[in-house]
Amino acid sequence: MNTRCPKCRTTFAVSDSQLQARGGVVRCGHCGQVFRADHHRIRTHPPTPRPPSGRKRGRKPQAAVAAAGAGSRAPTTERRLPTIEELLTGRTRTRTPLAVWVAGNAVMILVLLAQILHFYGNNLVSWQPAIRPYLEPACEILRCNLHPRVDVGLIEITASSVAPHPKYSNALLLRTTMINRANFAQPYPLMEVTISNHRGQTIGRRVFGPEAYLAGESELPTTMIPNLIVRAKLEFTRPGARADGYEIRLLADKRKKNKTTDGR
Repeated sequence: MNTRCPKCRTTFAVSDSQLQARGGVVRCGHCGQVFRADHHRIRTHPPTPRPPSGRKRGRKPQAAVAAAGAGSRAPTTERRLPTIEELLTGRTRTRTPLAVWVAGNAVMILVLLAQILHFYGNNLVSWQPAIRPYLEPACEILRCNLHPRVDVGLIEITASSVAPHPKYSNALLLRTTMINRANFAQPYPLMEVTISNHRGQTIGRRVFGPEAYLAGESELPTTMIPNLIVRAKLEFTRPGARADGYEIRLLADKRKKNKTTDGR
């Protein structure tokens, strides 16, 4: 069968084995154009026989054709079939070096981990507290705030007393000494004070924040430093009934949850 290249108009013969190799797709040996040979076939008349002559005639050369696939006998340096994009745009696809792919993937993974730490760092620490020392340096770089470490059970009340207020007749003065026994700084706790009568019945209860029981203590650090003695003082009105007993309970201050702590 004879076919004609649609690009350079070169005519050449194509064998059946070349057509069957890749479904009729061939490559022009003159310009490199890839096309369907059966879509561009041309009809030719059989050659008119000529009388023999004494001269030896050579064979007329034909244009080279390369089948676009395995089985082609025409010389070619490329065996890969072109993609649809290459056929439409005329561009050859280039391969990205492996090192570029590896570096790009590594950067994307680091960005993803940074986003997870920034938005879900506190959830990770709550789920696995042991990883907190490793996340804190990264959070300093990313400027993400981890909730301060809190363990109220490690804050010890070493002394406390309630007495009539020396200046006001209808008031009580409570003094408390606390020490943070943890090996890390933590926010000051809330102080719940319960007043009871001689029968043990509650006649008054109130929760005080650090701003109340540390009033006037401007030299104290913003957090409870480990093993540092903290003296608290509370002034409150005496309950209407007779006050014979009291109880102090320390609670975690959830208002400090979204604030960073000093002294770490």
